[in-house]
Amino acid sequence: MKRSEYVHIWQRYHPCNQGHFRARKNPVKRQKPWGWTLKSSLRMARKPSLSMTATAGVVMVALLLLLAPRIVQAKSYEMPKVTIHAQLNADASMSVTEKRTFDFEDSYRFVYWVVPFGETDFSITQLTAQTEGQDPVQLRYDSDETEASGTYMVQSEGSDRYRITAFFNAEDTSVTYTLGYELSSVVQVYDDCADLYWQFIGDEWENPTAEVKVDILPPSGIATAKDAVRAWAHGPLWGEVTIADEGSVALAVNDLPAETFVEARVLYPREWFPTVTPISGNHRQEVMDEEEAWANEANEQREQYRENYAAEQRRLEWTRLLINTVGTVATVVLTLLTYVLLFRRYGKEFDNKPPFAGTYWREDPRPDLPPALVGALWRLGQVKADDIVATLMNLCDVGAIGMVEISIPQKGLFGREKKAKRDYEFRPRGDRRATLDPVDAQLFDVFARIGPAFTFDTLKAYAEKHRESYAREMKDWTDQAVAQTQTRGLLDSTSEALRFLPLIPAVVGAAAAVGAFTVGAWICVGAGLISAIACVTMTIFMRRRTREGHELYQYYRGIHNYLRDFSRLHEAPPTSLVIWKRFLVLATVFGIADQVARDLKVTLPQVAEDPALGVTGWWLYAGIYGPHHSPAQAFNDTLGAITAAQAAAIAGSTMSSAGGFGGGFSGGGGGGGGGGGGGAG
Repeated sequence: MKRSEYVHIWQRYHPCNQGHFRARKNPVKRQKPWGWTLKSSLRMARKPSLSMTATAGVVMVALLLLLAPRIVQAKSYEMPKVTIHAQLNADASMSVTEKRTFDFEDSYRFVYWVVPFGETDFSITQLTAQTEGQDPVQLRYDSDETEASGTYMVQSEGSDRYRITAFFNAEDTSVTYTLGYELSSVVQVYDDCADLYWQFIGDEWENPTAEVKVDILPPSGIATAKDAVRAWAHGPLWGEVTIADEGSVALAVNDLPAETFVEARVLYPREWFPTVTPISGNHRQEVMDEEEAWANEANEQREQYRENYAAEQRRLEWTRLLINTVGTVATVVLTLLTYVLLFRRYGKEFDNKPPFAGTYWREDPRPDLPPALVGALWRLGQVKADDIVATLMNLCDVGAIGMVEISIPQKGLFGREKKAKRDYEFRPRGDRRATLDPVDAQLFDVFARIGPAFTFDTLKAYAEKHRESYAREMKDWTDQAVAQTQTRGLLDSTSEALRFLPLIPAVVGAAAAVGAFTVGAWICVGAGLISAIACVTMTIFMRRRTREGHELYQYYRGIHNYLRDFSRLHEAPPTSLVIWKRFLVLATVFGIADQVARDLKVTLPQVAEDPALGVTGWWLYAGIYGPHHSPAQAFNDTLGAITAAQAAAIAGSTMSSAGGFGGGFSGGGGGGGGGGGGGAG
């Protein structure tokens, strides 16, 4: 007969006894087998289903626990484990050792067992109590019933059962009680078999037990074999019964509910009990037929349970899918709505009316504005190497840094002199610093620390030698330039402060995608990821200029357009050297200096070649670094080399510290001897 696996349940503990008490035989009526109904087994085995009501209840309970004052709880106990070792003897008696663990909350004086003994002789062989971490204490039989700690007493309950009460004071601790007892005539011997039919745990235990294990050993000194034994177990359908090679039988069940028995039915060869006079007649087929009927009923219940469970799982799966789909769609909608609202309110540029007609503008609206601030305004808070070059050009133009052409002697093979190398030397002038804008003055200080004079080569060598300090100084300068752009009312500080706010809906969108992935809602996965990516992208575009800054940007956009197209316009460009000095600095900021320099040389050669253009012209036209390599390009290359060296040093640095033939229990049963129950107080 097919035996299948059985799912977990609720467990219950059983106290243990010991002592030197002996009871005489008494007749006992054997209980009729108790047939399990489909309804009762499903009620016990069925797992609680997930529901919105249950979830809401959990939330409410959690809130009450957090907000309500601490409630004094009544004392309680749990039984985490029961192990029972039963040794059958050749005279049909059975020696049992039961270990039952109690976890007590609050103070307890005693535990008790109710033991039906029926037609058997019953005697206690030991009863100990062992507190966690301590040695076991032997409890003494007290015929005077003084109820003193460390004693036990036995009281009759009717004609066929005793109540064994063990007194042992315990408070907020774990105590394991070991009860040893012997029973005579437990095995009924017939002409064709021997029948052990016994409830090792009765249905009167008031609390569940987490783990139950029962081992039943055949008589010792007899040649035993697995094939000679048939075993069944009655109780929760998720229990397991197995037969070992030597003929021992093991019962195991987890989460045994309260008031639920665990019963064994084992058939042995009658020859294993040679000293017992058999009951006349055959009994084996009667047991086989009875157990087959109960097993079939149990298997039908299991199949019904599986169908119900599968239907419940499908319902839960669809419910989760629906909830996840609705939740993901709602999350995506809210995320994108948040995106739109935040961007429209804090990220979208102000819709200023253009301050001039047309596409071009030919005058600098803020000639006093440092080039780095123009760059930060132009790129929405980003300062680049072009702005450093433009600032150095401006410092040279106003005379704060002198710039002179020098010749550097060169030697060739075998020490022969070569043609001297032409270079430019920069000489910071401290007496001009006071006249500079604070942003320009901060970069001036960086260059002044290099020395009284420096070239591109010495600048590069200095930066490589002082990588950390130089990189920190340049970062401080770029941060100051961006901060000054906000302080002077050109960039919107509120927009910058809220820049990373969209990361919150981005995380929500990503979480929704993960939730959708767990239930296979692939469209929702894509929607959640798209919304998350959209919100992350939003952080890039959440910067904007103020109204004043946007108007100034429009002027600079007009200048950019003019410098890009002036050589193709059918009009005479301005010839003022002052204007073109500023235009060339701005062209460097805009990243179009090379094009402007070429176009200027073609369109206005008289301006490009005018010595009065001064050092500004040298920056763009001096070809000492190659036929098409200006000092501005050379300086930009130097900055690029410095940045690459610093990046390589950082990348190569060390990181910071910072898991029957056996089978399942049957329904039915209940007619075996034993049983009873117990508790604590």
